Amino acid sequence: MNNNDKIINNNALIGTGSRVIIKLIKKEYNYLLVVNGDVDGNGTLDLYDIYDIANYLYKDKNKLSGVYLKAADYDGNNTYNL
Repeated sequence: MNNNDKIINNNALIGTGSRVIIKLIKKEYNYLLVVNGDVDGNGTLDLYDIYDIANYLYKDKNKLSGVYLKAADYDGNNTYNL
């Protein structure tokens, strides 16, 4: 499922906020995905993501949260920067 709860088909991109759901007979597993750098959840790192990260860093700390904030750490060094 993508971040809008729609089933991902064929060659569609998987973005931040997408979920993998594995259903077994007695249990269900839900995994929330993070794509490094993809803070808007569209599956790509583009200028919109860079703008959102810059906005978070310099203007509005409330702009990103949860998995989208985790995606802002695009290089895995536990810091948010451009």
